[in-house]
Amino acid sequence: MGTVTLTYGNQPRKMVRDLVEETGALDSLRPYDKVMIKPNLVVSRHQWVGVDTDPRVIEAIVIELKERGIHRITVGDGSGGGQSATLALEICGYTGLARKYDLDLIDLEKDRFTKLTVPIKGPFKELEVAGTVLESDCFINVPVMKAHMQAGITCSLKNLKKAPCRG
Repeated sequence: MGTVTLTYGNQPRKMVRDLVEETGALDSLRPYDKVMIKPNLVVSRHQWVGVDTDPRVIEAIVIELKERGIHRITVGDGSGGGQSATLALEICGYTGLARKYDLDLIDLEKDRFTKLTVPIKGPFKELEVAGTVLESDCFINVPVMKAHMQAGITCSLKNLKKAPCRG
């Protein structure tokens, strides 16, 4: 059973630093590793606060990675549902972060996908996974905890699903 570590506050940089130090979550990374950070970009509109991942959290993670000598960092999502991750990246401030920290940005809806066989019993025999994710040495999922009409709360699993249609 894994451990859940919580932090509260309004200082994302300090909160991320404290979590990284307490958990050792980035300790096994090497400077040449490719890291994929996946925020939750659901809407591509100016009223995104509370729905999309706050870019200050992503910036704090990027700083932690850079301080460890990791520079091959990609940030991306695929919004689905008729929204545009490309537009959300711009509106939420990720484009500015990419310039400031020399990050790669990707709209995963536009990525190439690979079908993988699911090796355990369950409802899915195959899943399509974005190539950028598969090529990464480390995948960091940064969802937004929200209420959801079908699940009660979404936690992090819903941030890993692909929309039913790619445009």
